[in-house]
Amino acid sequence: MELTTLFYILFACWLALCVAATAQLYFFLQSHQGISTYNDMTDFKALARFQMYGALLSIVLGGGFFLLGIYLLLSSRLGLLMILLLNGVIFFLSLYTKKLENRAKSLPVLGDSLKEEYNRIIDVWMHKPFPDF
Repeated sequence: MELTTLFYILFACWLALCVAATAQLYFFLQSHQGISTYNDMTDFKALARFQMYGALLSIVLGGGFFLLGIYLLLSSRLGLLMILLLNGVIFFLSLYTKKLENRAKSLPVLGDSLKEEYNRIIDVWMHKPFPDF
């Protein structure tokens, strides 16, 4: 397989992952105006797990994309404009995803026990690589 093809495959996989993460956040927020039941908390945990594992995979895909892009640029197999354009797509999608993520992390929570667990999940989401909930 040619390296340019691998570069585009990495981009397609990375883009698919970003779209999936964004869609999951969007649909979660459409169906949950807050956390008021144990089922809501279960859904929030599933969301956080997916986002955490997705972030790790995104680091791998993005790192490979970046390194391969530099190699292809230096070897004159790919132009700077194409690399910047593809990175721009991911960048702007990521900005939108971050807005949705922040909304998911600031939902109203009913009940002290749910609030405590919600805050713990957010703390794990923000500070640990793997979910432990």
